[in-house]
Amino acid sequence: MSTYKLDQGKTVIYSGKTFLFKNYYFTFKDNQATLVYTQDVKLAPQSEPIFLALKENKNSRKFQEFTDSSNSIIVKIISENEVRLQLDKTRYTLRNNPIETVLSLENKAILADVDIWKQEHQ
Repeated sequence: MSTYKLDQGKTVIYSGKTFLFKNYYFTFKDNQATLVYTQDVKLAPQSEPIFLALKENKNSRKFQEFTDSSNSIIVKIISENEVRLQLDKTRYTLRNNPIETVLSLENKAILADVDIWKQEHQ
């Protein structure tokens, strides 16, 4: 079995909602990986998203992997439709919808927020 790698020319977004009303989004656009964390709007309507740029770990052999600077956050690319997010010792599975050929409004909004954040922090 060969390792699945993200296509550098494509934009993808994986998402997952946790039982603690937290939403995680992993985006890959223009060969840059970003993790976005938000509180559920029902729980915290005024909360702002938190953005974290991730770097590819070139030493990973089994999976394509992205990490933060402290290596406490790891995103492993499992397949075209699934990534595994590890926060310290907690793991979440984030998925994308393979049937969805057009991005949902929520995903478009997340990608737009990521673009604005990148412009402000580069």
